Amino acid sequence: MKIGIFGGSFDPIHMAHLLLAQKAAEQFALDRVHFVVAYFPPHRAAKNLTEGRWRLQMVREALRDNPLFVADDRELVRAGTSYTLDTLESFGKDNELYFLLGADSLFAFEFWYEPAEILKRATILVGSRPPHRHADVQLQADRLMKKFGGQIHVFDFPWLNISSTSIREDISQGRSARYQITEPVRKIIEERGLYR
Repeated sequence: MKIGIFGGSFDPIHMAHLLLAQKAAEQFALDRVHFVVAYFPPHRAAKNLTEGRWRLQMVREALRDNPLFVADDRELVRAGTSYTLDTLESFGKDNELYFLLGADSLFAFEFWYEPAEILKRATILVGSRPPHRHADVQLQADRLMKKFGGQIHVFDFPWLNISSTSIREDISQGRSARYQITEPVRKIIEERGLYR
């Protein structure tokens, strides 16, 4: 089975996440895309992270109508800092793994924990969008493949100027996040008073 793995804090999950996963699934004929909710991503302070159960609930609700997408809690269950290599290993060796990244993450990839091992276990799929130029992203992918081996494929997807950070800021300032997130996610945020 060809499994896409899209890890993140998803705080909150938004339309650009969904679009990236959909385009990757279509372009690379993925059978499933697992949205793996990070317990504690290495790059982010835990004190600023919404509790895992609410982030997982938002992911479940956002994915509810797409049978291709799976809300995955393995990192929340495992707890502790979430390293990509550990997550990839948890999928076993019987599946063909594809790890989804945004272009910004590709430029930091060589500083991740065990990048060469990650590339041995999964093909990396990188969604290229502004402000990064496709040619620059492809050059970085080529450089990383030369340094670490493995396969990195760069694909274009429509630019949505949406980020979890800007959504949290909008909500904290009393502005609407409608049309940046799905309606079920918006309702969870409102009911739980998240990001206020």
